[in-house]
Amino acid sequence: MSEVIISALVLAAEVAALLVALAAIALAVAVVRSRRRRAHARSFVRLVEERERERRERLRAECADAASEEGERRVQAVQDQERRLYARILALFRGAGQAALRGIEQEVDRLVAVSRELGPTPRPAAPEPLDQARVPLLEARLSEAQEEGQRLRAQLKDTQEALDQLHQEYEALYERERSRARAR
Repeated sequence: MSEVIISALVLAAEVAALLVALAAIALAVAVVRSRRRRAHARSFVRLVEERERERRERLRAECADAASEEGERRVQAVQDQERRLYARILALFRGAGQAALRGIEQEVDRLVAVSRELGPTPRPAAPEPLDQARVPLLEARLSEAQEEGQRLRAQLKDTQEALDQLHQEYEALYERERSRARAR
């Protein structure tokens, strides 16, 4: 075999190995993200389940006629609607995409409509003032996150440039080999 063919085969093997490595990295990142999403979803479900009884008591307190059977039905309707909304949000979070996204607005509208039936709307409490002692800590965290973002953007740019250069070298070699093959 000629040296040109051998070098082309070596280059092709190197490019294939690089692509396999990139695919493996992408797969590993996807698996880690998927596991994180599932863990977050389980955590969210546990939190909602833990707070369900407390939420039911608050709904009963807000309902004008909570002691009656009709009041209990209204509270149950609100909780059922909340569960449907949470299910949509979880489906969207887990990656169900457009199908889950389409119904969220209607679920929120239904929840608001059912909630209005409970009785008078309570006024929201005034927000707690920001603890000034935490401001420097929050600013430091924000600064760290911004620096990390800049570092990752620079790393991504370097990687993209390296891949572009490798692609250009591959195309140049391919064109050279193609020209030589035509010349023969």
